[in-house]
Amino acid sequence: MATQLVLWQYLAVLFACHNIGDFAFQSQWMAMEKAKDKEVLCYHVITQLSPFILLSLVPGMHVTPQGLVLHAVLHGITDYLKGKGYIKKIWKDQSIHYVCMMFEHAIGWL
Repeated sequence: MATQLVLWQYLAVLFACHNIGDFAFQSQWMAMEKAKDKEVLCYHVITQLSPFILLSLVPGMHVTPQGLVLHAVLHGITDYLKGKGYIKKIWKDQSIHYVCMMFEHAIGWL
């Protein structure tokens, strides 16, 4: 990434990382059990974070250590609330994740 990405391109990269980590890297077992077991939820959060960790190694991508921690915490809280039934629709769950990433980017941490 020799040149600065424009905002929509950068957000598209963040959303792609999220989708890879949240869907492609999540096993069926993890998807079923994360709502029942906090340890499995932690495994999911770490798995979901892995594309962002890799992204932090790419020159020109501004992914900070505190951004990774904040992202993990916000993702975990959102999925915990979904597992407890406070968030019922997947589009609401994903919208919250996307808004969180936009916030993390707006403060310069992701």
